[in-house]
Amino acid sequence: MKDERMKVLSILEKETIAADEAARLLEILGADSGDENKEERMKILSMLEQEVIAADETAGLLQVLLKNGKNAEPGAEFQMKFQNFSQNMESFAKEVSSKASAAYKEMEPKLKTATRVVVEKTAHIVDELSKSIHESLDKMRKDEGQKDDKPEGSREN
Repeated sequence: MKDERMKVLSILEKETIAADEAARLLEILGADSGDENKEERMKILSMLEQEVIAADETAGLLQVLLKNGKNAEPGAEFQMKFQNFSQNMESFAKEVSSKASAAYKEMEPKLKTATRVVVEKTAHIVDELSKSIHESLDKMRKDEGQKDDKPEGSREN
């Protein structure tokens, strides 16, 4: 029991859960007497610590353990709920992965088109800048050439 309480306090210290959530978990753990479900309790607390499950889910699972500890067949209901939870999480992960993949496939052509447009516009701007610079240089050279063609006496000092 002490290990579980220390784990809750450690999770609280890391600010993974709020103080009221920690108090609720400690209360549930305090109501559980015995070491028959210690391994399961520690697993649940580890999942909370790793932020796999939320504090309210942790409390629910610990309450199921407590309830099962008082029943003739300890762990059966918890195991069933835990398996359901695991299946739901796996299903959720597959769904998220599928949606992310579909979104990427949908966005890829649009991103390629946008990238091509940006590159083309940038190239056009660079071409225009280059053209303008060359025109300015040509004008400067032409102006310098006209100064050199003036007679010596007509040059300004």
